[in-house]
Amino acid sequence: MRKKFFAVVTAIMVLAMGTTCFAAESGTTNATTETKGITMTKATEAQVTAAKAEAAKSVAEKAEVVSVFELTADTAVAEKKADGTYEVTVKIASVAATDNIVVLHGLADGTWEKLAAKAGAGTVTFSTKTFSPFAIVKVPAASAAPEAPKAPATGVAFPIAGVVALVSAAGAAVCTKKARA
Repeated sequence: MRKKFFAVVTAIMVLAMGTTCFAAESGTTNATTETKGITMTKATEAQVTAAKAEAAKSVAEKAEVVSVFELTADTAVAEKKADGTYEVTVKIASVAATDNIVVLHGLADGTWEKLAAKAGAGTVTFSTKTFSPFAIVKVPAASAAPEAPKAPATGVAFPIAGVVALVSAAGAAVCTKKARA
């Protein structure tokens, strides 16, 4: 019985050590739309990668991609302007009214077009004729001092080590108590 218990405690400890962190959610959809008839969905990992590459290439080397998402329109509900465009307002908490914002619009042929955008307090407004992937990009001010690079968030750590230590100590106590008896 003691050997089985010790084997179970050891197996739990070994398995718990491999689950101390979980990968962060991929994609950067941290926005919501405020426009009637426009639906926002999460972008694919390939779209996020392509948007980041395009932002670094065509916007600015140190441009920050704030959010990448897909938009679709319910043409029966969404309001189209006289020039054939839809005005879209997206809520993004990390955007300030003073930010220099560019919206990248992914086209069907794999290219990206820059759309003019207006930043507000927690919002970005832009116009588009078609819907597909969009990326909200913050452009750093030309006079800003270079920032130290930040490591991306790749996971979340959980304090499993304390739990594993308690289980191991309890297992050792039970095993040594039965050995003395």
